[in-house]
Amino acid sequence: MLISKSSWDNGLIAFTPTFVDEGAEDGVKTYRLREDGNIDIDYTFSINEELESHRQTGIVQPDQSNAKWRLKYNWLLSFDYYLIVELDPEYHYTVIGVPSRSFVWIMSRKKKMDEVLLKEIFTRLKEKGYDLEKFERMKFRSV
Repeated sequence: MLISKSSWDNGLIAFTPTFVDEGAEDGVKTYRLREDGNIDIDYTFSINEELESHRQTGIVQPDQSNAKWRLKYNWLLSFDYYLIVELDPEYHYTVIGVPSRSFVWIMSRKKKMDEVLLKEIFTRLKEKGYDLEKFERMKFRSV
């Protein structure tokens, strides 16, 4: 994922919910590259019309692709590995997953994606073994 010194905002199009964001609406993740090479991640969404915000730090794992990150949650002391599963050549969307394939997130520069493209992504995720049983589409009150 290309992240410049400015922020990179993503509408969260579809995702596997966690205990934190089950029933969420209007989900947006904002990525900011820090001077030390790590990435500040702000995840905002609303549940029952109440805004929630969660901060994370992405720590890029050294390899040639920069596609494997560890995430540090400021509200938890654990780290998880996240993988950039798919990235649009023009950076219009990205797909993030975990090695166990139990969680996946589809994010787009816009809050709406072409339905044909989205179904193609779903198909590719299934072919790669991702569990889409609990997968949800994010609802946006204004698009």
